[in-house]
Amino acid sequence: MNGKLSTAAVIIISAFVAAIDLILFGGVHYNIVLGIIAAAGILPYLTSHGNRRAVSYELRIIIMLTIISALDIYFCSSLSFIRPLTAVTIAAGIFFGAPAGYICGVFSALAVSVLSGTGGWTVFQVCLMGIIGFFAGILSRKARESNIFLSVLTLISSLAFSCTGVLSPIWSADQGFNFQSYPFILRHSVKWFIVYVISDIIVMLILKKLLSRKAERMKKRFRIFEYSPKK
Repeated sequence: MNGKLSTAAVIIISAFVAAIDLILFGGVHYNIVLGIIAAAGILPYLTSHGNRRAVSYELRIIIMLTIISALDIYFCSSLSFIRPLTAVTIAAGIFFGAPAGYICGVFSALAVSVLSGTGGWTVFQVCLMGIIGFFAGILSRKARESNIFLSVLTLISSLAFSCTGVLSPIWSADQGFNFQSYPFILRHSVKWFIVYVISDIIVMLILKKLLSRKAERMKKRFRIFEYSPKK
Protein backbone atom coordinates (compact mmCIF):
# COMPACT_ATOMS: atom_id res chain seq x y z
CA MET A 1 0.00 0.00 0.00
CA ASN A 2 1.48 3.38 -0.98
CA GLY A 3 1.50 6.54 1.11
CA LYS A 4 -1.59 8.15 -0.41
CA LEU A 5 -3.75 5.04 0.01
CA SER A 6 -2.58 4.44 3.56
CA THR A 7 -3.20 8.09 4.44
CA ALA A 8 -6.71 7.90 3.00
CA ALA A 9 -7.34 4.73 5.02
CA VAL A 10 -6.14 6.40 8.22
CA ILE A 11 -8.38 9.42 7.54
CA ILE A 12 -11.42 7.16 7.06
CA ILE A 13 -10.68 5.20 10.24
CA SER A 14 -10.10 8.39 12.26
CA ALA A 15 -13.30 10.01 10.93
CA PHE A 16 -15.28 6.83 11.69
CA VAL A 17 -14.05 6.66 15.29
CA ALA A 18 -14.68 10.38 15.80
CA ALA A 19 -18.19 10.08 14.32
CA ILE A 20 -19.09 7.20 16.65
CA ASP A 21 -18.01 9.21 19.71
CA LEU A 22 -19.87 12.30 18.48
CA ILE A 23 -23.11 10.52 17.58
CA LEU A 24 -23.30 8.13 20.53
CA PHE A 25 -21.62 10.10 23.31
CA GLY A 26 -21.66 13.75 22.20
CA GLY A 27 -17.86 13.84 21.91
CA VAL A 28 -17.07 13.34 25.61
CA HIS A 29 -14.55 10.54 24.97
CA TYR A 30 -12.30 12.77 22.92
CA ASN A 31 -9.10 11.64 24.69
CA ILE A 32 -9.57 8.08 23.49
CA VAL A 33 -10.30 9.29 19.97
CA LEU A 34 -7.22 11.52 19.96
CA GLY A 35 -5.11 8.60 21.14
CA ILE A 36 -6.34 6.45 18.27
CA ILE A 37 -5.73 9.25 15.75
CA ALA A 38 -2.21 9.83 17.07
CA ALA A 39 -1.35 6.13 17.00
CA ALA A 40 -2.65 5.77 13.45
CA GLY A 41 -1.01 9.03 12.37
CA ILE A 42 2.42 7.47 11.92
CA LEU A 43 1.20 4.75 9.55
CA PRO A 44 1.21 6.88 6.35
CA TYR A 45 4.92 7.57 6.71
CA LEU A 46 5.79 3.95 7.48
CA THR A 47 4.23 2.89 4.18
CA SER A 48 5.64 5.71 2.05
CA HIS A 49 9.27 6.40 2.98
CA GLY A 50 12.13 5.39 0.75
CA ASN A 51 15.34 3.57 1.52
CA ARG A 52 16.91 3.56 4.99
CA ARG A 53 19.38 6.32 4.17
CA ALA A 54 16.50 8.64 3.31
CA VAL A 55 14.61 8.05 6.55
CA SER A 56 16.63 10.43 8.73
CA TYR A 57 16.34 13.28 6.21
CA GLU A 58 12.60 12.75 5.79
CA LEU A 59 11.93 12.54 9.52
CA ARG A 60 13.92 15.69 10.21
CA ILE A 61 11.94 17.60 7.59
CA ILE A 62 8.58 16.33 8.86
CA ILE A 63 9.47 17.07 12.49
CA MET A 64 10.74 20.54 11.59
CA LEU A 65 7.60 21.37 9.62
CA THR A 66 5.39 20.03 12.40
CA ILE A 67 7.16 22.18 15.01
CA ILE A 68 6.92 25.27 12.80
CA SER A 69 3.24 24.61 12.10
CA ALA A 70 2.51 24.07 15.81
CA LEU A 71 4.29 27.29 16.78
CA ASP A 72 2.43 29.11 14.01
CA ILE A 73 -0.95 27.88 15.24
CA TYR A 74 -0.15 28.45 18.91
CA PHE A 75 1.20 31.98 18.69
CA CYS A 76 -0.99 33.24 15.86
CA SER A 77 -4.16 32.04 17.61
CA SER A 78 -3.74 34.87 20.09
CA LEU A 79 -3.46 37.54 17.38
CA SER A 80 -6.46 39.45 16.07
CA PHE A 81 -5.61 39.99 12.42
CA ILE A 82 -2.78 37.65 11.40
CA ARG A 83 -3.72 33.98 11.63
CA PRO A 84 -2.04 31.92 8.87
CA LEU A 85 -3.06 28.74 10.67
CA THR A 86 -3.08 26.31 7.73
CA ALA A 87 -0.25 27.68 5.56
CA VAL A 88 2.60 25.51 6.89
CA THR A 89 0.54 22.32 6.75
CA ILE A 90 -0.49 23.08 3.17
CA ALA A 91 3.16 23.75 2.29
CA ALA A 92 4.16 20.40 3.79
CA GLY A 93 1.65 18.59 1.61
CA ILE A 94 2.47 20.52 -1.55
CA PHE A 95 6.24 20.20 -1.35
CA PHE A 96 6.68 16.81 0.37
CA GLY A 97 3.57 14.78 -0.42
CA ALA A 98 0.22 13.78 1.06
CA PRO A 99 1.59 11.58 3.91
CA ALA A 100 3.93 14.35 5.09
CA GLY A 101 1.13 16.92 4.88
CA TYR A 102 -1.21 14.69 6.87
CA ILE A 103 1.35 13.95 9.57
CA CYS A 104 2.33 17.61 9.86
CA GLY A 105 -1.30 18.67 10.19
CA VAL A 106 -2.31 16.04 12.74
CA PHE A 107 0.65 16.32 15.06
CA SER A 108 0.95 20.10 14.91
CA ALA A 109 -2.71 20.40 15.94
CA LEU A 110 -2.16 17.79 18.67
CA ALA A 111 0.90 19.63 19.97
CA VAL A 112 -1.03 22.90 20.18
CA SER A 113 -3.87 21.20 22.03
CA VAL A 114 -1.42 19.93 24.67
CA LEU A 115 -0.20 23.49 25.23
CA SER A 116 -3.54 25.29 25.11
CA GLY A 117 -5.98 22.69 26.41
CA THR A 118 -8.06 19.91 24.87
CA GLY A 119 -11.74 19.24 24.51
CA GLY A 120 -14.20 17.70 22.12
CA TRP A 121 -13.39 20.39 19.57
CA THR A 122 -9.77 19.17 19.42
CA VAL A 123 -10.83 16.06 17.52
CA PHE A 124 -12.34 18.21 14.77
CA GLN A 125 -9.24 20.40 14.58
CA VAL A 126 -6.80 17.50 14.47
CA CYS A 127 -8.77 15.53 11.87
CA LEU A 128 -9.39 18.56 9.70
CA MET A 129 -5.79 19.78 9.78
CA GLY A 130 -4.64 16.32 8.74
CA ILE A 131 -7.16 16.27 5.89
CA ILE A 132 -5.96 19.71 4.77
CA GLY A 133 -2.37 18.46 4.56
CA PHE A 134 -3.49 15.31 2.74
CA PHE A 135 -5.45 17.14 0.04
CA ALA A 136 -2.63 19.67 -0.34
CA GLY A 137 -0.43 16.71 -1.26
CA ILE A 138 -3.01 15.22 -3.60
CA LEU A 139 -3.46 18.55 -5.38
CA SER A 140 0.20 19.56 -5.16
CA ARG A 141 0.85 19.65 -8.89
CA LYS A 142 -1.95 22.11 -9.62
CA ALA A 143 -1.07 24.15 -6.52
CA ARG A 144 2.54 24.50 -7.63
CA GLU A 145 1.54 25.45 -11.17
CA SER A 146 -1.14 28.04 -10.35
CA ASN A 147 -1.16 30.69 -7.65
CA ILE A 148 -4.89 31.12 -8.21
CA PHE A 149 -5.55 27.46 -7.52
CA LEU A 150 -3.27 27.58 -4.47
CA SER A 151 -5.11 30.66 -3.17
CA VAL A 152 -8.49 28.93 -3.55
CA LEU A 153 -7.18 25.81 -1.81
CA THR A 154 -5.83 27.94 1.04
CA LEU A 155 -9.07 29.93 1.24
CA ILE A 156 -11.18 26.77 1.64
CA SER A 157 -8.73 25.27 4.13
CA SER A 158 -8.53 28.42 6.22
CA LEU A 159 -12.30 28.86 6.36
CA ALA A 160 -12.85 25.22 7.30
CA PHE A 161 -10.27 25.29 10.08
CA SER A 162 -11.60 28.61 11.37
CA CYS A 163 -15.01 26.96 11.76
CA THR A 164 -13.47 24.39 14.12
CA GLY A 165 -11.92 27.20 16.13
CA VAL A 166 -15.32 28.34 17.41
CA LEU A 167 -16.50 24.92 18.56
CA SER A 168 -15.20 25.24 22.11
CA PRO A 169 -18.05 27.51 23.35
CA ILE A 170 -20.66 24.88 22.44
CA TRP A 171 -18.93 21.95 24.16
CA SER A 172 -19.05 20.84 27.80
CA ALA A 173 -17.25 17.97 29.48
CA ASP A 174 -20.51 16.54 30.86
CA GLN A 175 -22.89 16.80 27.92
CA GLY A 176 -20.61 17.10 24.90
CA PHE A 177 -21.65 19.33 22.01
CA ASN A 178 -24.76 21.48 21.76
CA PHE A 179 -24.90 22.70 18.16
CA GLN A 180 -28.00 24.90 18.60
CA SER A 181 -25.96 28.07 19.14
CA TYR A 182 -23.30 27.20 16.56
CA PRO A 183 -24.97 28.98 13.57
CA PHE A 184 -25.22 32.19 15.64
CA ILE A 185 -21.51 32.01 16.55
CA LEU A 186 -20.57 31.38 12.93
CA ARG A 187 -22.53 34.39 11.66
CA HIS A 188 -20.74 36.68 14.07
CA SER A 189 -17.33 35.20 13.20
CA VAL A 190 -17.46 35.48 9.40
CA LYS A 191 -15.77 38.89 9.26
CA TRP A 192 -12.85 37.54 11.28
CA PHE A 193 -12.63 34.40 9.15
CA ILE A 194 -12.17 36.59 6.08
CA VAL A 195 -9.27 38.39 7.76
CA TYR A 196 -7.68 35.05 8.66
CA VAL A 197 -8.08 33.82 5.09
CA ILE A 198 -6.24 36.82 3.70
CA SER A 199 -3.28 36.33 6.03
CA ASP A 200 -3.23 32.58 5.29
CA ILE A 201 -3.12 33.19 1.53
CA ILE A 202 -0.39 35.83 1.80
CA VAL A 203 1.84 33.59 3.95
CA MET A 204 1.18 30.59 1.70
CA LEU A 205 2.25 32.49 -1.43
CA ILE A 206 5.38 33.67 0.38
CA LEU A 207 6.21 30.10 1.44
CA LYS A 208 5.73 28.89 -2.11
CA LYS A 209 8.13 31.51 -3.46
CA LEU A 210 10.74 30.78 -0.79
CA LEU A 211 10.55 26.99 -0.66
CA SER A 212 9.45 25.72 -4.05
CA ARG A 213 12.84 25.40 -5.78
CA LYS A 214 14.72 24.62 -2.57
CA ALA A 215 12.37 21.74 -1.77
CA GLU A 216 12.72 20.24 -5.25
CA ARG A 217 16.52 20.47 -5.13
CA MET A 218 16.57 18.91 -1.69
CA LYS A 219 14.39 15.99 -2.77
CA LYS A 220 16.52 15.29 -5.82
CA ARG A 221 19.82 15.63 -3.99
CA PHE A 222 18.97 13.33 -1.08
CA ARG A 223 16.48 11.16 -3.00
CA ILE A 224 13.79 11.63 -0.40
CA PHE A 225 9.99 11.46 -0.44
CA GLU A 226 8.74 10.78 -3.99
CA TYR A 227 12.30 10.74 -5.30
CA SER A 228 13.20 7.87 -3.01
CA PRO A 229 13.64 4.46 -4.66
CA LYS A 230 10.98 2.14 -3.32
CA LYS A 231 11.79 -1.41 -2.25
